[in-house]
Amino acid sequence: MKEDEIHKFLQKLSKSIEKVNSSLKPILSKYRKENYYQCCPLQPIKRSPVTTAYRNKCEFTVGRHLYTKEKTVGFRLNSYKEGSMSVAEPDDCINISESMLKAVKSFQAYIRESDKDVYNPENHAGYWRQLTVRTSNNADVLIIIVMHPQSLSE
Repeated sequence: MKEDEIHKFLQKLSKSIEKVNSSLKPILSKYRKENYYQCCPLQPIKRSPVTTAYRNKCEFTVGRHLYTKEKTVGFRLNSYKEGSMSVAEPDDCINISESMLKAVKSFQAYIRESDKDVYNPENHAGYWRQLTVRTSNNADVLIIIVMHPQSLSE
């Protein structure tokens, strides 16, 4: 599927390059004949041997749990446009590492104790909006917290 899309892109790219720089037409014509109408060869896509805990950056929404209505850090269950603001915890997501889950759980525990509410995009009330977590292979963790400032003091 992805490979087909890339083949089509390379075919279009070849034509686009030719339009911008007509002097490349002879070279591109040669490459297209050799590479299935593409401007360059495409090697087969190689699957990663890593199939779990491979995400090194995730952006988590801060909102309310669908059932408990507790302050929750995770993924939105549906789009705001479709009328949903509920968030589910990422516990069962196999692509997220333990260190990332630990950061999410720690922040979630913190905001649940906080007197500040989660941000509500409907009425623009609340403060906690988003948590971005980036991890590395050597156990480093970077956390970025996004708040809606409203009338917070320094």
